[in-house]
Amino acid sequence: MSEEKLYDLIQLNELSGGNDDFVNKMVQMFIDLAPETLDNLNNGLAEGDLDRVGGAAHKIKPSLDMMGIVVLKEKIRTLEANAKNRVNVDQIPALVEDVSSTLKALIAQLRAR
Repeated sequence: MSEEKLYDLIQLNELSGGNDDFVNKMVQMFIDLAPETLDNLNNGLAEGDLDRVGGAAHKIKPSLDMMGIVVLKEKIRTLEANAKNRVNVDQIPALVEDVSSTLKALIAQLRAR
């Protein structure tokens, strides 16, 4: 994966009114909670539990939007819709893999910022 920045905190900075403590707290919360999403995506997929996969995708959606993670905007919505509606189920494993690898790279970038 390239070293291109996967996030853009402009919206978060605007929401915070320039409060760096708030921004840092939100980033840390994302770093702390994203591994749980990864577990739910991957374990849900491994267990064939599409409700768990769809639920994990739904739960992280607002955080991805707030953190300006546009690279996952459509993928996470497609993953959620496919899992919840049981459509294009054959695409779900590749979507989970793509989202997971991107989230791991994103967490590393946020830790290093």
